[in-house]
Amino acid sequence: MGEISENIRLFLIVAILCVIGFAIFYKTYLYVIDKFLFNEFTWLLQKTIYRSYLVFKSIIYAVLLAYFVLAIYSFFTSYWIYGLLIFGCLIYLFVKVWKSKKEGKFNLRKDFEFQKYNSKVSYYNDQTEEYRRKSFDSIIDKIKRTELSGISNEEYKNFLNENFLPKIDKLLAFEYYDSKLFNSISDNYTTTLFYRKYIKNVLETISRIDKLTKNLSLLNMDYQVIIDMLLDIRLIKFDDNEGLHYDISLIDMEIDKILNSDKENSNIEKSLLVINQSIDNLKLAFDKVGFEDKLSGQINALDELKEKINLIQPEKNYLIYVLSGNCTVNSLTEILTSQLESYDNIKMSAENISDVQEFVKRRFRNKANKQPTKKGEKYKDRSFFIKNREEFYKAASYSISKFSLEKKKFAEIIFEEFSDIGHSLKTIENRL
Repeated sequence: MGEISENIRLFLIVAILCVIGFAIFYKTYLYVIDKFLFNEFTWLLQKTIYRSYLVFKSIIYAVLLAYFVLAIYSFFTSYWIYGLLIFGCLIYLFVKVWKSKKEGKFNLRKDFEFQKYNSKVSYYNDQTEEYRRKSFDSIIDKIKRTELSGISNEEYKNFLNENFLPKIDKLLAFEYYDSKLFNSISDNYTTTLFYRKYIKNVLETISRIDKLTKNLSLLNMDYQVIIDMLLDIRLIKFDDNEGLHYDISLIDMEIDKILNSDKENSNIEKSLLVINQSIDNLKLAFDKVGFEDKLSGQINALDELKEKINLIQPEKNYLIYVLSGNCTVNSLTEILTSQLESYDNIKMSAENISDVQEFVKRRFRNKANKQPTKKGEKYKDRSFFIKNREEFYKAASYSISKFSLEKKKFAEIIFEEFSDIGHSLKTIENRL
């Protein structure tokens, strides 16, 4: 009996030492494996533990269950202290896993492929094309599921998470991934080069863009401009040290180009408006001194010049949507108004309702109506559309869906009518 008891004691000591040793010597263990037996060990893992998700999960559960049973059993012996140590390790592991899952950093099922095909570059290059494609797919899937953190502007962060990383396959192709790794002499893992370093660089790049644009205020808070930039393949680079990353110098040049372009457009528009105003003032002066009849030819020439200026102004005026089917000016007005009234954070005043009617009257007409040649009354509270732009987009989106309207044309109308709404045409179209 004493011999059996001694064997149990020895077994418990070995089990505890395995747990403690794994925790203490984990880095050493990884170093030895990486340095001398990595390719062999990777092959062994993928043929056994990583053979399938079911096998992987079963082995993990079996090991945890074995330690749990061992801990319970030790409480019925004189070596209960070992059971407490095992329980302590299991509880610590459970808390770490639970915390990681809560933060979205750990998902055993979804991350299985990502971990399975995580290998050193040298091992990757010795594998079949099928293996290499699965490696690429696992990284793309992981990037798409990643949510960016550390961005204080919640709306901006959500827009990036919805419209940037989920579209990463527009930026990366297997051929690019495979070619860069084939020519790489890095001792890093594939996931380190194309995932961890890339995500870290994305956050660094976004932070730099924020500083260059004064938290996007110089871009009128147009998030789509940032998305277009981050998905521009011309701005992406790869090397063995930084992995996949954005070329900061190219990012800076792109930002400068966008800001200078906006400034030039603004200056052109202001100049054209000044010329227009000067023409109106000149005609008014002619009229006051009685030169209208004598200088009718010159006045007509001024009118023609003004028309030409209007044609080249950045903002096209009076784009009209001709409605068809069961959609009429009245029905569209009713739907837009009722949708806006349904939002809890909006209190529609009589002026707001009147402005919605004015918006529809300006830009939409029934098929039988004549197209208006000039704008109607001024908006009573134009800022209502700007302040509540997200709700306005939602109401417009609902109307587009209900009446099968053209999203692009509706977006153009909003962009022209409210040019200071703070979004580009493309962004508005994406929001509808």
